[in-house]
Amino acid sequence: MENHLRLFIAASLPSELITRLDRDILTAPELRKSGLRPVPAQNLHLTLHFIGETPETKLPDIDSALERAVGGIAGFRVRLVGGGCFPNRRSPRVFWIGIDSEASQALGSLAKTVKNELRKAGIGGDPKPFRPHLTIARVGERFDADQDAGALLKKLDAFNSDPFEINEIVCCASDLSRGKPVYEKVIEKRLIG
Repeated sequence: MENHLRLFIAASLPSELITRLDRDILTAPELRKSGLRPVPAQNLHLTLHFIGETPETKLPDIDSALERAVGGIAGFRVRLVGGGCFPNRRSPRVFWIGIDSEASQALGSLAKTVKNELRKAGIGGDPKPFRPHLTIARVGERFDADQDAGALLKKLDAFNSDPFEINEIVCCASDLSRGKPVYEKVIEKRLIG
């Protein structure tokens, strides 16, 4: 039987930013509410494309597609600003921090190129349009949106990071078998510059 991996493509975050997010957001009282599952700091990333369950034998095709995707693309600066939730405040499923508008365009262009190159290589994935954001927490059944969403949204909306460089994309395998997701980088590609 062929081994399958649950894969996604992401832009890596600098360790200093992850440390700040862990200190200022992930451990904040607003995220310690019943029914919220904050993303572990080591799992923070900017998703460019979710592939899903894929035969491990497709990794060389993914590697080649990502090599083509990053060819000629220079690293660029990003700043995290503001926050929100999907799909809406009344019934949130995910809380996130946003990306500044200029960087959103650059990330969107990179995500589109990645998706197109993967498609050319016969690799599918999530058909939903790209929405640049950094997932901070997922919502479980016991979360009281009426009582707790407002304070959390205010906390996220006040967050602003210093600009940081996106200079690498990765393909990660997500292992969900241990109760909490564990991500392993299986492919890394550097942007030029």
